[in-house]
Amino acid sequence: SARAISSFGVFPFDLAKAEGIKKVMDEFRERATKVSSEIIEDMNIVPLKKRRHKPDGRFGGVAGGEKYYDDGIVYKFARDIHNLYGGDEWVGKAADNELRALNQVLNLGIPRLQIPLMAIIDYRGSRIIAISHVDIDDENSLVYGTADGGETIKDGSEKNEGGGVASSSAEVLGIVEKMG
Repeated sequence: SARAISSFGVFPFDLAKAEGIKKVMDEFRERATKVSSEIIEDMNIVPLKKRRHKPDGRFGGVAGGEKYYDDGIVYKFARDIHNLYGGDEWVGKAADNELRALNQVLNLGIPRLQIPLMAIIDYRGSRIIAISHVDIDDENSLVYGTADGGETIKDGSEKNEGGGVASSSAEVLGIVEKMG
């Protein structure tokens, strides 16, 4: 048994599985770097139709910056275009914290807990967060969280699913359920 270690986290598997996972992570990083550099190179091209990648309105929220989608990867351009953070530097720090948090959750080592691949790409003074797209079906695959920007939030109680993963995560993190 070997452990594949990368900027995406630590995975306990046998050597063949570790090599397969490393290949997927390397391909993800390579693709994310290529598309991110294209998005950054094209950011000042007007009109938008001349850009190689256009902002994608399917992905809500404004805090993460403009969102783009290409080949199964969501890109968040870490720019403070709505002046929510007080400048692009602070959006970049928020991106760092997203990756740090994802790695901490991954390193909990909780079985059945699934997280997306993520990378931060810095290019020409700009930063993009690349995250593998997770197609969440509110009815079938979402157990905890929201698929509609917080309009509805699932807590696992509907089918009593996911409690093991969520409670294990909360226990390791020292989070207790709010009483009353």
